[in-house]
Amino acid sequence: NLNCMITPSGMFLRVSENSKEIVGQRSDQLIGTNLTNYIHINELTTFYDQLNRVINANRRATVSHNFKCSSGYI
Repeated sequence: NLNCMITPSGMFLRVSENSKEIVGQRSDQLIGTNLTNYIHINELTTFYDQLNRVINANRRATVSHNFKCSSGYI
């Protein structure tokens, strides 16, 4: 699992240290980049729907998605 804190626009603020194993980049490389760059294209609509629900509810949430690795494949 990749644990992270993002802004309402999807920018990484904090990222767990296991990010290299999941998306191919270290956590310090992800800070300031957008989470949507790493979510599989087939799941972007679902991601945006979930993000909007979290923002509107003003709460934390756990979501699951397939990520692209640094090569662009899942």
